[in-house]
Amino acid sequence: MPYNQTIVIDGTITLLAPFSASQPDGDDNLNKFPLMPRGIGADGKPSWTGYIPAGAIRGKLRRAAVMPRLLADAENGSPWALQDVYERLIGQNAASEAKMEEETIDLAAIAQRREAEPVLDLFGSGLGLKSRLLVSHFLPEENIMPVKLSGVRTDLDATDGAVESLPEADRQRFYQREASNRIRSQSKEAIKEIERQIRFQEQGRAAKALSAEEIAGLKREKEVLVERERAAREAMGGMEVSSLMPHAYFALPAGLKLVGRLVVDHPKERDVALLTSALDMMSRRPLLGAHVARGAGEFSASFDFRREGAIFRRVTIGGYAPAQVVDLSAEAA
Repeated sequence: MPYNQTIVIDGTITLLAPFSASQPDGDDNLNKFPLMPRGIGADGKPSWTGYIPAGAIRGKLRRAAVMPRLLADAENGSPWALQDVYERLIGQNAASEAKMEEETIDLAAIAQRREAEPVLDLFGSGLGLKSRLLVSHFLPEENIMPVKLSGVRTDLDATDGAVESLPEADRQRFYQREASNRIRSQSKEAIKEIERQIRFQEQGRAAKALSAEEIAGLKREKEVLVERERAAREAMGGMEVSSLMPHAYFALPAGLKLVGRLVVDHPKERDVALLTSALDMMSRRPLLGAHVARGAGEFSASFDFRREGAIFRRVTIGGYAPAQVVDLSAEAA
């Protein structure tokens, strides 16, 4: 292939379940969900949208490309060293960065290493081997914000027979813990309310001003509640968190389509096979993002491989099944 040629892979991801993720610079009000501005709204301000970060796609692809070989070598009695796992699976280790200057000078050594390591050649490694695979963010066709999804984890008594199956001593501990948990929860809410009243008094936001004696009374009441909460928590036997526990996360909704692109710079024939194999592995466990144990993450996707504008391969993934690969260049011939 010509040196300046690229392979462009247009991808469309369809969310079969909500997609949840978080990033360090994500929105604090949305559990760090990744957002970006895109376009200007009618009010003249930037419009925002949720999206699937490029890193989520790239990381999934890289792991899918590496894991079959890693597991096969381990099973055959040739497990990789820790630094090799880091470099191939994560793409970075201390040795690759420490030798950057030496390796960038020895071009022949770099070329030899690229030839011997297809994954490192394509995905790159640390600061020493530049990636030839460019991955975009995957964006919805129209701007959309993530929605809040919530549920609750129930306690033992929500399952018929579970408490009754316990030994008598443990059954009594459960009921005592349940009672203590109610006291703990009620005390915690009462403490919050007192703190709110005191804070509003100090900020001058209270509907009715309290005297110094009344404020002192609130503080004494808070001290009693704090001790009550501590005692109840201690009586719970170390299980300080209620088993009747609400949980929530933010996610893009199921049914949403998102589009993005992969670009292979200076492609080699083996790159197509490597990416096709990685997509096949993804197809067998088509999950992205967080909260997959609570119903999030499943997706399907289609990827069109183009060379000089013409599609030569289409890979469709999803369904916990092998990928469907159609060689369009062969059909055209």
